[in-house]
Amino acid sequence: MKFDENRCLTYDKKKGQLIAFVTMAPNRIFPLMMPLEHKVALTTTLESTKLWHLRFGHLNYKSLKVLKQKEMVIGLPSIIENKNICEGCIFGKMHRLPFSKAS
Repeated sequence: MKFDENRCLTYDKKKGQLIAFVTMAPNRIFPLMMPLEHKVALTTTLESTKLWHLRFGHLNYKSLKVLKQKEMVIGLPSIIENKNICEGCIFGKMHRLPFSKAS
């Protein structure tokens, strides 16, 4: 994607072809309407539980289960606790050592 002044140009990374051209609306957004003949070249999916973990800002799995049990979120699927460690959660728990008091 390339932004300049009041427009956004979207290119195919491999072919270098222009895919979409959008001008900025008065409310400073770029409304994109794609014709149906365009197809997505690559998609990825995440496991449902991990996706909801990310959507809720890395909320722990126990709390996600509570949201499901109490039906607090519409469309939340059954939560299966993930044994894999989330990289974002690890970085969020890291800390720095305090600065030394001596100058």
